[in-house]
Amino acid sequence: MASVAQASAQTCTPVRPDLVAWWTADGNALDSRSRNNGTLRNGATFAPGLVGQAFSFDGVDDSIDTMAAPSADFNFGASDFTIEAWVRFSATGTSPIIFATPQNLNLAQLRLTTNSHAEFFIRDSNGISIDVIGTTALNDGAWHHLAGVRQGTTGRIFVDGTQQNSLTNAALGMISSPCNFAYIGGNNSSVVCGGIASENLFAGLIDEVSVYRRALSPPEILAIFNTGGAGKCKPTATIAPAGLVGWWAGDGDARDISGSGNNGALQGGAGFAVGQASQAFSFNAGANSGVVVPSNSLLNPSGGVTLEAWVKPSTFPNLGPAIIRRDTNGVGTTQYSLNAGDGITTGVVHCNIGDVERAWPIASRSDWTGRDEGRARSRLCQGSQPASRIGL
Repeated sequence: MASVAQASAQTCTPVRPDLVAWWTADGNALDSRSRNNGTLRNGATFAPGLVGQAFSFDGVDDSIDTMAAPSADFNFGASDFTIEAWVRFSATGTSPIIFATPQNLNLAQLRLTTNSHAEFFIRDSNGISIDVIGTTALNDGAWHHLAGVRQGTTGRIFVDGTQQNSLTNAALGMISSPCNFAYIGGNNSSVVCGGIASENLFAGLIDEVSVYRRALSPPEILAIFNTGGAGKCKPTATIAPAGLVGWWAGDGDARDISGSGNNGALQGGAGFAVGQASQAFSFNAGANSGVVVPSNSLLNPSGGVTLEAWVKPSTFPNLGPAIIRRDTNGVGTTQYSLNAGDGITTGVVHCNIGDVERAWPIASRSDWTGRDEGRARSRLCQGSQPASRIGL
């Protein structure tokens, strides 16, 4: 049986696309990818892990859940998905949970059998299920990587980078959990969509729990295993430039984190989604949604100005969708703006600062389009070294 000690790679592996939740367990239960932050229950704590720290559970009453941060990330519907984590344990238990959606007709659980084999159990909204079980006992006190994959109507279980089993049920349909949260380290089957975990409690260490809204391929799963303690590559930050007067990160609120106090307010049903850096603002043009920031002299620079943001347009609903815009009065006279249209042509990045305008083509695209592009184009529009920066 392979264990992490046999994994040779020493560098981190890139984060795979469609990662929607990632609990690194590095001293907290925060979701490093999105907004599915967890709550430690009944003494769940931390210990040295495979990658940094790990969650430590006593098998008596410890658990984690994300009830305080509801989201639809675990309402998988008909889509493929993957759940993966590292575990280390020696005790046996009654179907100990690694990750689980809450009790209802729809279920997705990565867990252990009573004889300590890896198990991936999924059940759709019609009660049709797949229960795929690994072939090897894992309660040897070593670190093991587990991954459960739904791919179409097939469930697969991987242990230490290798597929150990698979099952297909052609009738398997949508797994549409309405509960909007998840458990780590336990379960509660006595309450539909609620209740702190009280059964199927895990005793040992769980690290790097991750959920993807697609089926990872066998080479991708093997790559995660082979990196061992180097883990998945965490985002690296750049130092904020001097002169930053507004920075709205979109991480679950509209606060200005530059320290300038230019906090915004959501309007028109604006919300949040998985972003380029943690979360992002999500807007619906049909509902006139956006973020409104009160007037402040800091946002009225007398010298140069740079406007920058990451954007991911799904469509161009009008001729000049605003990314960042400041008006000088209530009738729409623009002081400066960065738009995804110039008022005549859709699909261009349009910069307007004072009476100087520039435009560059941009496509409606499924990936993220550039902060560096936006910064460079704003400088061209302004024509001088910027003195103030405003960013999303």
